[in-house]
Amino acid sequence: MTKGDLLKAAIVLAIIVPGIFIAIREEKEPKEVIKGDISFYGNKLAGERTASGEVFDPKELTAAHPHLPIGSKVEVENMENNKKVTVEINDRGPYAADRKLDVSKKAAEKLNFVKKGETRAKITVLEKPEGK
Repeated sequence: MTKGDLLKAAIVLAIIVPGIFIAIREEKEPKEVIKGDISFYGNKLAGERTASGEVFDPKELTAAHPHLPIGSKVEVENMENNKKVTVEINDRGPYAADRKLDVSKKAAEKLNFVKKGETRAKITVLEKPEGK
């Protein structure tokens, strides 16, 4: 059954049985996905201001990206072990040309790549701030 068929059935049902509301979920635009190498901020930047104006805390689930809007939420999946974490973009970077994202140490721990220092990841944009 297609979405069009469902819509027709809902209209017919609404006409036959007044007062019944049927919500049909529309498909949202495909999510933006970025694949590439990521690394993490060390503790040496703790206490420094981020691009958002927040103080960097390695114990928070945050990340730096070169152009995603500050406040965006992204899911980061370590492609080597399939572990995932959701982080908020609150800074700019990374400044190494071959890296797509720098995550906080807490996020790196959840993704299980602290000892290695970097990993291959899939970054899925979940949410951008309103109007951005």
